[in-house]
Amino acid sequence: MQLNRCFKASSVALLCLLAIVASSIYAKPMLFFHHAFEEASFLEVQKQLQLSIERSTNNKDKLAQQFSLSTLYLTYGRADLLRPLLDQIEAETIEQPIAFDSIKWHFFNAYYFFYRGQYEDADSSFSVALNTFETLSEEQQYVEEAQYLLTVLTLYSSLNQAYLQQYSLAIDRLTSLHLFADEKELALIGGMSLYHLAIISYELKNYEQALEYYQQAQSSLPQQAKRFIARAKMGEAQMINIVGERQHAFALLDEVIDVLSEFQDIDSLAYAYLLKSYFYSKDGNQRETLTWIEESITLMKQLGNDIDIANAYVHYSYTLFELGELDKGLIYGKRAVDLVAPTDDLAGQWDAYNNYGTILAAKESFQEAFYYMSKAERALLAKARLDITSEAARLNAHFNLEKEQLTNQYLDEKTNFCKTS
Repeated sequence: MQLNRCFKASSVALLCLLAIVASSIYAKPMLFFHHAFEEASFLEVQKQLQLSIERSTNNKDKLAQQFSLSTLYLTYGRADLLRPLLDQIEAETIEQPIAFDSIKWHFFNAYYFFYRGQYEDADSSFSVALNTFETLSEEQQYVEEAQYLLTVLTLYSSLNQAYLQQYSLAIDRLTSLHLFADEKELALIGGMSLYHLAIISYELKNYEQALEYYQQAQSSLPQQAKRFIARAKMGEAQMINIVGERQHAFALLDEVIDVLSEFQDIDSLAYAYLLKSYFYSKDGNQRETLTWIEESITLMKQLGNDIDIANAYVHYSYTLFELGELDKGLIYGKRAVDLVAPTDDLAGQWDAYNNYGTILAAKESFQEAFYYMSKAERALLAKARLDITSEAARLNAHFNLEKEQLTNQYLDEKTNFCKTS
């Protein structure tokens, strides 16, 4: 697949493009993520926006409200509602859309694919959006919201790169974005860049680093962005369950669930419930494990995201296997396999195939077990680039940190020299 120069650019080139379009970011820096600061629940805000769309008197106002609703769906992880809205926008936009509207549509389209685990398709759509930005930068045609949207594009396209195993590039771009956001006082972007760095650190099994990033994200995010902070705290709880005291992890997770319930954030709640089931599993409480997985699956089915449902089914299936309920475990293991097979999620495929093969072997269906274990091995081999690049990515992040410290030291010394000259 051919990618544009901006998308494949180094962090230096990215900072240059960000700097070019940064001149008027300050006036209304939260135009894109304004729903992060809503005190009302999801359903209340959704209803308000749907009424605004119905009452729009012209296509321009209607499209603006439709994109605002798209942003709400993105911040709540509601890809199930985003897809039909994007299709509606595409069908109703008869005239050639202006470049900025095209950027937004392709960005939301990319996010939809990313959320569904179709990372190659997301990569293509991100590239179209970033190509358009490159054209705008060359022609010096910007609008205020587009400039902030570039930082959002960088935020999500970088995370998508990580899921395509381009870890070093993703870390480099997010680190650069964090520095840029800190310089321009874009607190939400800065906090979210740390949050995404935490996700990548977790994928690379660097749990202590992930914990640190999640904690830094909570400190960096604006205090009004309660749901975003709650998600970062949920990541902190997940890491503490691995490297710290489980009871502390439980306490943090309960705080998160209270906030997410208040906002009716069912996407994040579904994951919080699944995490709670993991915590109980590690405590050896299998019945509570099943209870919380079932709560999670109920919400996940409303969202219709196959990758998440498959992940829950694998956990559910294996817990049933541990309890000796092999027939039921086999049913859910097969459901997980069928859901994850069409996706780009190699880690999920390996997990589902390996789990299903294990239960088949316990049922003495050895030939079929061998088939799925072979599929698991192939998925693991395809994923091997992750293991090869993980150390390189870690070293790259360490190098960037040292380089930043040296740069700051040089600037401090230069400033002191100028003062004494």
